[in-house]
Amino acid sequence: MDATIWPVLTFQARAEIHMITLEANYSKKIGLPNYSSHQFSVSLKTELADLSQVEQESARLYSVLQQSVDNNIQQIGYALSSGRTLFPLA
Repeated sequence: MDATIWPVLTFQARAEIHMITLEANYSKKIGLPNYSSHQFSVSLKTELADLSQVEQESARLYSVLQQSVDNNIQQIGYALSSGRTLFPLA
């Protein structure tokens, strides 16, 4: 009697997770005297594993970025005088 040996095949399941890249930007520009202005912008990129998270994460990022820009843009620094020289804004 011939003995036949069959190879044992094993398969490994591999789940591939495709990440969703979400980029957000928030910018604000404030007009100052003598046609001067002050602008501040913040951008960031994050990854999500689930498409259903996009709406909630977008709202969270908007809130975080808006708060960051609003807090930082309060420090205006300098503006142009009518003679086109810089003067500090206090």
